[in-house]
Amino acid sequence: MDYAQFRVAVEQMDRYDIKPLLGVIPDCQDPDLRISSGRSDFWEFVRELQNRGYTIAMHGYRHLFDSHVRGMAVQRCDSEFAGRTYDEQLEMIRRGREILESHGIYTNIFFAPGHSYDENTLRVLAACGFKYMSDGLSAKPYRLHGIICVPVCSARMSRIFFNAGRTEVFHPHEWTRGDKRYCFDRFTDLIERHHDDILTWDEFVNVRMGSRCVQRTIERLHLFFNRYVKPQVSRMVSQKRVNGSSR
Repeated sequence: MDYAQFRVAVEQMDRYDIKPLLGVIPDCQDPDLRISSGRSDFWEFVRELQNRGYTIAMHGYRHLFDSHVRGMAVQRCDSEFAGRTYDEQLEMIRRGREILESHGIYTNIFFAPGHSYDENTLRVLAACGFKYMSDGLSAKPYRLHGIICVPVCSARMSRIFFNAGRTEVFHPHEWTRGDKRYCFDRFTDLIERHHDDILTWDEFVNVRMGSRCVQRTIERLHLFFNRYVKPQVSRMVSQKRVNGSSR
């Protein structure tokens, strides 16, 4: 991780006593995430954050996108979990949980690298004692295969479907990239303008559940929009700009 950028995030959240949901990769092998020098006190550092009120989630296993299958609620065809057999995913998730617990980190919340997972992932999570998946595109939390799927929606589509709330995803290590600087601005704007509306995880997951049928339909509408409608609209806008600049 990028400890300098994470420190910036913590300082921003501390101003308003915001306690986030923090994803921890049990055995990170992703070369793109090997940024700062390793810390010998990493697990102590995570436990301290947990003691401060941060909610810890297990974020995948090794954060490697080596299964080239599209997940249930994403466009990309790269995943750590989607497309793998039940037994393969069981071994990965069981091993990841064992690593966390060996360092005193206990959680029943999971979210997948790239938001990519399939129904086997949910079945395995339930078998391993997890309760929540913070990854879906629904308008409200709903239950599938024994797991409560909590929405992670874009602001635009959320307004369309009048969702009761969502988790917002931020990657502080990307904030130093020119093409991702806007993410830092969005993070600070969210905190400045909406800090009174930001809930802890425990508060958020107690909102009313939605119907599985309705929420799965909303997820499919999200996917249809992102896969077919959004690219067409983007091309039309780009073409309009080109035509306008050529006059």
